[in-house]
Amino acid sequence: MLGFIIFLCYIASFIPIIKVAIRASNLPWIEVNWKRPILYTVLVAVTLTIILVLLRVYTEVLWFNKFGFTQRYWKVIYTSWCLFGLFGIVAFGFMRWNLKPISSIIAGGKLIHTWLPIIIGIVFGLIASTKWHTTLLYTNKILSGVVDPIFGKDVSFYLFSLPFWVFVSS
Repeated sequence: MLGFIIFLCYIASFIPIIKVAIRASNLPWIEVNWKRPILYTVLVAVTLTIILVLLRVYTEVLWFNKFGFTQRYWKVIYTSWCLFGLFGIVAFGFMRWNLKPISSIIAGGKLIHTWLPIIIGIVFGLIASTKWHTTLLYTNKILSGVVDPIFGKDVSFYLFSLPFWVFVSS
């Protein structure tokens, strides 16, 4: 029910933009100021999204706390954020360094030099943050004691280390 109410609030946040669009179509000779309705809509959408995320975190913490696994939940969240930050910063730096020569050559190069690395960094960070399971398996690996007869490696390498290195290299 709460999700439906928040969905209705999302829809209602577009009312100022719709009103301005109707006014602009009826009176085309009047200049319309779009800044305030768009700002209002963005602020309402961001606020509602933050509320939804906090409600989800709160219910997850209550559930994990009931079974005594709160520490596991926070470890997953911490690992996801660390992966997001690490891979996002690396992708941002790599893109910014590689776009530096181009920014002085093409028109709008400063804009590309600034915003494209930020967007690429966020995308790479979001992709990497979904690999928390592989990262935790790698950081908490144990030896199985069974050795692969062909390559001479412990079987735990193929279970814990190899997926992590495939993720890092891809």
